[in-house]
Amino acid sequence: MDLKLFEVSIVIVGNDCNPTILNPDFLASQKIVPEAWGWQVVGAPITTPPFATAAYDSGVAITVDTSKVQVVGVWQDDHTCGSVAHIARRYVEVLPHVRYTGVGNNFRGLSENDDAETFLKNRFLKPGAWDSDANSIAAAAIKFIYSRPGARLS
Repeated sequence: MDLKLFEVSIVIVGNDCNPTILNPDFLASQKIVPEAWGWQVVGAPITTPPFATAAYDSGVAITVDTSKVQVVGVWQDDHTCGSVAHIARRYVEVLPHVRYTGVGNNFRGLSENDDAETFLKNRFLKPGAWDSDANSIAAAAIKFIYSRPGARLS
């Protein structure tokens, strides 16, 4: 069973993020999106007080609203992950005065399976009354949460 990644994103949560500064010129001048990468802006960037976005022909898009910064990349290869991480890290370095409160690293992928329901049940669910003909499962989700000093990892 192969996992095919198709998207990677980093979300940085913060108080009082300023969407009005997000534009391709700012991103290039601060080396958040270095000109050496040769990326071209796709479509018209949007910059408003509550929301801003800039998208590139590489498949990477950056959005900022008053509570978060999100960098999303369409997975092409390992370089996509590195580019998304560079942009997120550099953005925080350039704007250290924002009170950042959390970060999420997210991956979306697809794994093809002829009988996905059976595979998931066998892999993650112990047989029991909770999965009988009278109580068949309609959906399932898994979430891992870890406590660390000064942080909660989800």
